[in-house]
Amino acid sequence: MKNLIICVLLIAAGWYWYTGKLPGLPGAGAYDEAGNPTVLIFTIDDCNGYCEKGVSELRSRQVPFEELRINPNNLDDKNVKLWRKLGRGNFPFFASGEDTVIGYEKWQIAAMLGKNFGDAYLTSTEKNYFAKHFYDDGTPRIVMYGADWCPYCRKLRNEMNEDNVDFLEIDVEKRGDKQQIIDTLGVYGYPVVWVGHKRVRKAELSSIYETIRQY
Repeated sequence: MKNLIICVLLIAAGWYWYTGKLPGLPGAGAYDEAGNPTVLIFTIDDCNGYCEKGVSELRSRQVPFEELRINPNNLDDKNVKLWRKLGRGNFPFFASGEDTVIGYEKWQIAAMLGKNFGDAYLTSTEKNYFAKHFYDDGTPRIVMYGADWCPYCRKLRNEMNEDNVDFLEIDVEKRGDKQQIIDTLGVYGYPVVWVGHKRVRKAELSSIYETIRQY
């Protein structure tokens, strides 16, 4: 499976060289003039405190970022146009590289930062957990968080084994740090699958392959 991940990443890299964007992703992104990912946070006046929390979260991590306060209804505003181009959504709206986060969720912010900047802005706890999501050579690894009694975990486990997929399975219910795993990685149900710094949208084999392709 490790070789499959490498193969998929090479295909994606070739597509990027040819088209200027990654397969399955929009061309827009948050980058500086040199092509390096930056961090943007779009905020609005009436945000129920969540925009302020988002700004505070970035500051606490010492992340260089630009806050763009907008009125979403002002369609002539260049920053509103940028927000819409990046995918738009509720606020706060974060963007870094090709990744976006809608709303305030610490684990999603951490994943976005990890995907674009490695460990630079992660907490020690986040670094510890995300380290398990990679092989020694830095290649992203498939990690399934589940439980013995979970039928969907059993189904996905069998599918991955039948397809000769190499993956790490962590039984959250048997861990002494269960709550920390839940809070740090957003494991609010089972199974939850991560590939590197990206959480798979659906715990299905096809979605896992799609996440690898887009990584």
